[in-house]
Amino acid sequence: MIHFHFHRLAYLFIGVFNLLFSAEIFAQLPTYQDLIINEVIADNKNSGLDYYGQSDDWIEIYNPTSDTIAYGGYYITDDANDRFKFQLPSGKLAPLSYTIIWADNETWQVGGIHTNFSLSASGDAVFLFSPKGVFLDSVVFGFQHQDVSWGRCAAGDNQFAFMSPSPQYLNKISCAVGIDEPNSATTKAYYNAIQQQLVIESNERQPVEVFNSLGKRVALFTTDESPFSTENFAPGLYIISLKNKQFKVIISPLR
Repeated sequence: MIHFHFHRLAYLFIGVFNLLFSAEIFAQLPTYQDLIINEVIADNKNSGLDYYGQSDDWIEIYNPTSDTIAYGGYYITDDANDRFKFQLPSGKLAPLSYTIIWADNETWQVGGIHTNFSLSASGDAVFLFSPKGVFLDSVVFGFQHQDVSWGRCAAGDNQFAFMSPSPQYLNKISCAVGIDEPNSATTKAYYNAIQQQLVIESNERQPVEVFNSLGKRVALFTTDESPFSTENFAPGLYIISLKNKQFKVIISPLR
């Protein structure tokens, strides 16, 4: 019995070690000592217009530090395998302040920052890298409803929820209750490494979407189908997206 436990622990250590070092993008996890992605909207109609009066997708960047940060040279992308996809122009962000990046694939436009990619309302991802290509932050989201953004419960918080868009302002949501789900605090999601299953605990039947770190949906099921087998999942970081709540889990099965 003792030998069995040491065997399991050894594989757990190896699995975690390989997970942390197999993908360079996750070699440096965010510590929120630099810029972070605070809010995104991928189906914008009445939640902010750019200089041209267009209701494009946008990404809100927040400076959670006590120092002004010059963001010129930083990179933002919707593809983790192309970390240098779009380089931010010169600019500075004061402490505890925000800036908006228009994800409209219209770099020729003036009046703000306009990227060379747009976001998909059916689910996408955004990644932020330092000028040296060091991973800083990422946000993965599932299907978005019109004029409903996906943002941090509070500036700099590690938990996300659907909310009323608040570009360049404090997010107005309490993740303890969710946007319209008063009992969402009872929803839980976690990974059972021994059984190789995702376990979802919820007080109501609702759809569950699973996205990999590139924003690709790899599974769709309902809470009453939990636990859900992950035997065919590659080790890595996954986003579990429910109606009003999102969880991050690391899948590293014991072999």
